[in-house]
Amino acid sequence: MTDLRELLSRLDVKPLELKRALDDTLEGQDQAKLVVATALCNHYSRLRAEQEVSLTTRRPTKDNVLLIGPSGTGKTSIGEGVARLLGVP
Repeated sequence: MTDLRELLSRLDVKPLELKRALDDTLEGQDQAKLVVATALCNHYSRLRAEQEVSLTTRRPTKDNVLLIGPSGTGKTSIGEGVARLLGVP
């Protein structure tokens, strides 16, 4: 549980802050970066709220984001960039 609490405290970031950080490393795909940033921030906000209630009595919710597009449009780069910024695998 300690690792989860530490992770959640580090991930207290707003979607626009995360998108701006992605802008520094990735060009284009502004809408995709904002959608992914918003989904991640919502996910971690929900995890923080569930942590306060108790993860032992409730299973954490899981959100999925599906990035669709032709090869070379930056789908993998967005995922790798977000993971690098948040320090998650």
